[in-house]
Amino acid sequence: MITREQAQAVAASHIAELMGSNSRSCDIVDALTIESPSGWMFFYQSCRYLETRDPSDALAGNAPLIVDRLTGKVIETGTAHPPEYYLAQFEAAQGAGAA
Repeated sequence: MITREQAQAVAASHIAELMGSNSRSCDIVDALTIESPSGWMFFYQSCRYLETRDPSDALAGNAPLIVDRLTGKVIETGTAHPPEYYLAQFEAAQGAGAA
């Protein structure tokens, strides 16, 4: 089992990998983090946008990440549905795996 701080570090590392050589640095938006019984959903945005709030500095298509509380595994979500949909799917899968 991992802590929220460890999960956030895992998410930050994954975000850095996703961004690759992209010149935009990103940060997790702590106020938006959702904790569930099975893990955490982390939202992220470009540091520049968080500083300026200028829409031209914002990332687009940056779906939130879920970090599994037991394994530390990162699950990439999507943007087609609200974040709660992906969290519910994750929770349901965790429940099915426990049965």
